[in-house]
Amino acid sequence: VLLVLPAAPPAGAEVLADARAAVAAGEATRAVKLLRQELSKGQADAAGKARLRLALAEALVAAERAPLACNELLRAERAEPAVFAAEGGPALRERACTSLEAAAELQKAAAAARTQQDAAQVFVVPRTLSGPHELWRPLAEAGASLVFVRAFHRKGDRFHEETPTTRVEGVYFANEHAPVIEDRLSLDCEAARAQGLRCHAWMTTRATPLPRLARPSFRDVEWDFRTGEYRTVDRLDPFDPRVERVLEDLWRSLARAGADGVLLQDDLMMRQLEGFSEDARKAWRQRTGRELVPEELVTVVGEGEARRVRYEEPFWEFARMKRDRLLDLAESLQAAAREVNPRFETSINLYYETAINPPMGLAWMSQDLEAAAARDFRRLAVMAYHRQIEHEMTVLDRADLWEGLERMAKRLGEVPRAEERVLVKLQGIDWRTREPIPPDELALAAAPFRRFALCLAPADDPELSPKQLAACRGEGP
Repeated sequence: VLLVLPAAPPAGAEVLADARAAVAAGEATRAVKLLRQELSKGQADAAGKARLRLALAEALVAAERAPLACNELLRAERAEPAVFAAEGGPALRERACTSLEAAAELQKAAAAARTQQDAAQVFVVPRTLSGPHELWRPLAEAGASLVFVRAFHRKGDRFHEETPTTRVEGVYFANEHAPVIEDRLSLDCEAARAQGLRCHAWMTTRATPLPRLARPSFRDVEWDFRTGEYRTVDRLDPFDPRVERVLEDLWRSLARAGADGVLLQDDLMMRQLEGFSEDARKAWRQRTGRELVPEELVTVVGEGEARRVRYEEPFWEFARMKRDRLLDLAESLQAAAREVNPRFETSINLYYETAINPPMGLAWMSQDLEAAAARDFRRLAVMAYHRQIEHEMTVLDRADLWEGLERMAKRLGEVPRAEERVLVKLQGIDWRTREPIPPDELALAAAPFRRFALCLAPADDPELSPKQLAACRGEGP
């Protein structure tokens, strides 16, 4: 006897029915929760996921969350255009976007009314049952007008929305050079804009994973003063024109992904004795007419573990050459992005030493606040991370720390058009312990800098980050 069993219903079919019934009964929020939970299981095939996303978009429209609905519709259409077209996607999109346009106008008006141009740096977009981009609204309500979203992924980083993937490093936007973890930057930007926020990518330069540039010949070279030997470092050589061309093309892709601008990651720097590649040596000869000899730049003093270097006069010219090359590279990347978006903006990350101890900022990182201010960058993002400063400078008394931050603020105030261009970055967690920093402590750390725009880093917690950002501005309980 041959038994013919009925085919099992496709994954998610029961949930789809329950969710549609919930929407019909006026329980759109419950439908959103059901569909989010089902999508998180990952059991449906591509077509099934598209149907779930279409149903989720319909529930979100019913729940008056048009920005999130548009995001889900875009994902469904990209994944399965045939399913999207056949099951009412275009009509649903028209409904959602009509609501979205009205909401966006209100958000634009609110953003225009804000005088402070504060920012939030998002390390990880969290997954939430109410929608992956529920982070944006509370950040906007706390006073942020700009978000920097991580567009790169290094080995060991947490994935946005806990996205499962076999790739261990790459980027979050479509391009021809770097591995793509997930093409999601455009979605994040659209969702942020729907809340009245401008969205910039936060992106690496010298540490970008680029398989075509993986050979040592594309890497920088460092001189080890302890051994007297040269070694290749795990950073791209900023003097190599081939590296520059690939990064320029990557920046065009970044602009095409919809970012309004970029925050350059802090890897756009060079250590004190990096810069001995063949292209760097060529640049030195063109600049000075001399060969690049490390022993002429520094004198090694001390013995054993106490060995260190004393900078000689030629070293400072060497540091200035590296500083200028890094700034030239940043400007060339900006120019490439502006071929796609003429209004593309660049914020350049600067270490706190550039404001606290300028000669050491130049020596240790090849960075210079005044030189950066003279270039065409929209923002100078200074990393005024108070606990990092406290630890690295061995500050024993918090009163001394606050006084040091006051001096730092005074120095930043000397930058031309400082109120428009300086962005002071404040740390929301302790980098060593990973514990959140209490809002009342952040309020103290931020107090000297309130004449400038402020940026909370990281700002990943929909509950805590808005409170921290409000505390930075001296608001909230």
